[in-house]
Amino acid sequence: MANYLIDTNIFFELLCGLAGKENINKKSDLDKLAEGELYISEITRVEIFSVIGKYARGEQEQWQICARIKDESGTKCMNKYYNPGRKKWKKAQIRDMRKLVNNILDGESKLLKVQVLKVTEGVLQEARRFINYAFTYKFASLDAVIAGTAKYYSDKNLILVTYDKSLRTALYKDGGQIWYEPDIIVEGVCLSN
Repeated sequence: MANYLIDTNIFFELLCGLAGKENINKKSDLDKLAEGELYISEITRVEIFSVIGKYARGEQEQWQICARIKDESGTKCMNKYYNPGRKKWKKAQIRDMRKLVNNILDGESKLLKVQVLKVTEGVLQEARRFINYAFTYKFASLDAVIAGTAKYYSDKNLILVTYDKSLRTALYKDGGQIWYEPDIIVEGVCLSN
């Protein structure tokens, strides 16, 4: 049986599936994860509520000016692009998702069992070592802590599962075990029903 350390984006997609929300990343074979032992970092335990908050707040539709530099002379792109926004989740959806997460994290869920791995000084040492890959690959500092968690708890033989392509590349260079799905390179996103 495999042991999977799931990143926040994977945890969110699993939650969406359990909550009956449509997933954009239908290609992913997340059922395979259920066959193994699932772990998350304490970082994911905190981060997941931030992700849910993003959907709770929604995002206003708007036209935006690109403003990227389009040539060596410094000319800015003045094209506009449309951001369709995202509807706010209803209060009941937010309440139900928070309850689902809390039940899972408290070990009371029959739907999904997840063990939370503590952030220790050893995890932080590994994260400080791993963050050096950020000079070459684009990933966030909290991702380094999740990678540090996988390295520190190497006795569990964890396979880190993430949609973050840059993090996966850095983990590969570092010799970490990753669950690689080449067709999936974007973060899982729930759509409101």
